[in-house]
Amino acid sequence: MLPQLRNGLTLGRGATIMLIPLAYLVVSFGVVRGDLLVGWVCLLALLQCLPLARGPARHSSYVLLGLSIILLVWAGVHTTAWTAGFSRNANILAVFLTVPLLGTPLRYGGYLEALAEFYARFVYNHNRLYLLTTTLSLFVGVLLNFAVIPIMYQLSKATGLRDATRTIGTAILRGYGAAVFWAPGFISVGMMLHALDLNLFDILAMGLALSAISLILGWIMEVGRIGGFRFCAPSRVKGDHKGVSWGKLGELVLIGTTLFGLVVLLDILTSIPLVNFIPLISLLFPIPWAALLGKTGHLLVEYKKYVNQVLPGQSNDVVLFVSAGFFGYAIQTSGFGNRVPGLVQGLGQMLPGGMVSSILFSIIILAVVGVHPVIPISTYLLNLSPAALGMPPQVMALALIAGWGLGASISPFSGVNLMMAGQSGISSAEIGLRWNSAYVAFMAVVVVTLLSRWALLLPV
Repeated sequence: MLPQLRNGLTLGRGATIMLIPLAYLVVSFGVVRGDLLVGWVCLLALLQCLPLARGPARHSSYVLLGLSIILLVWAGVHTTAWTAGFSRNANILAVFLTVPLLGTPLRYGGYLEALAEFYARFVYNHNRLYLLTTTLSLFVGVLLNFAVIPIMYQLSKATGLRDATRTIGTAILRGYGAAVFWAPGFISVGMMLHALDLNLFDILAMGLALSAISLILGWIMEVGRIGGFRFCAPSRVKGDHKGVSWGKLGELVLIGTTLFGLVVLLDILTSIPLVNFIPLISLLFPIPWAALLGKTGHLLVEYKKYVNQVLPGQSNDVVLFVSAGFFGYAIQTSGFGNRVPGLVQGLGQMLPGGMVSSILFSIIILAVVGVHPVIPISTYLLNLSPAALGMPPQVMALALIAGWGLGASISPFSGVNLMMAGQSGISSAEIGLRWNSAYVAFMAVVVVTLLSRWALLLPV
């Protein structure tokens, strides 16, 4: 009886979590009128997930909820108005919870096998391993988001190269992190575009530039760590180039290009925020893709498995995002948010790079000590206006995006580093602080320099 009850609770939790993006979509597209619907769904999911949250996410959520309640009570905000606060990060959750579905046909369409063949034939030294892994982590990450980490790790390890664990780990994390700067399917991008009323083209060129620089910098640092000759010397016998499924690889490139083109086209032709389209595309795009493969039945099975098995394991993320949004709402509603611009400006006056440095480094430093980037970013977005800081909204958006990406790269508590630790057997502290600290420091300097110069060319 007890196992059946536990299974029932797990299925119920998965269904409730899936209701968050569904409720957000029906309200956003006007199918249902009821602004509080999303808030109540998020609150229900929070209550179901909070007892199961673990680690820093659990502790942070309890602190945020406690501080939020204190602020709202102190400000005299009636409890009936609190519900709106629980939906403040519903748009982020809608993207976060649906994007992994986007690449579902990738798992059974023969694409992973084609990539494995390509690795086996062409990757015979650390240089090729790093370059291919970081590039694929970037582009496949656009389809699979964080699910790219275990897939790329298994593909890379199958090459059999010696002493390659760190090369593989840094390549995956830096390739995935490079997509954070520009990929519309990443919550970091969608969140900033929505909150600051921007479209993708407002930040795309600079985002791609930062992405390219991060890839080049990461490669240079890895060459320097290993040594150029050893990095490029063959570590095993070169494979036979025959047998690679070039058709499947070409098909994958075509699908990725089509997907990105669809997102860009919708952003150009409609006034609907991109963050509303991404969950819808994530749910619907796999259907014609699976139909072309003749695997529609497989897709339905994968969707059901995702709701019943994957989503119940997202308790940490749900409580963290809902609590962070509620905290930002409490700061804004209580009037305490009026002090946030002064704090950020004061910090900016003490740092080279001004406001960009203040925003970027505050997020990164908090991430190192276990505060998820979504917490300060939610607070900033709800309580800071670019005009009040004297900076263009495009610059503020990319400063926040960069803070998210670099903070996640260095933090021992970030989901990507914890996932990599589970794959590699290396501690997340070593991955974040030892493998990535120098890379994050260099990239932070690049971000501050470029964005500060860019701000001079844009209207405030």
